[in-house]
Amino acid sequence: MTNPGLVAMIPVQEEFARKTKHWNMPFPSLLARLLEKTKGRVFRADRSLSDLKADSAKRAGKAGELSEDDWKEFF
Repeated sequence: MTNPGLVAMIPVQEEFARKTKHWNMPFPSLLARLLEKTKGRVFRADRSLSDLKADSAKRAGKAGELSEDDWKEFF
């Protein structure tokens, strides 16, 4: 997981996983590591594109994160 263009996908809806299946999904430490490795580029089935864009605005330009230009190119 070292490619700078890495993106992850979590195809589970958190509410369904927790309430119906009683799964701790997405697993907090795994989600944190995916966010770190992908520099925040994690698509989730239960989140919208606007949620991802809002998260990117918080992360952009911080040490070890993508720049605003990198985020623009990604979107």
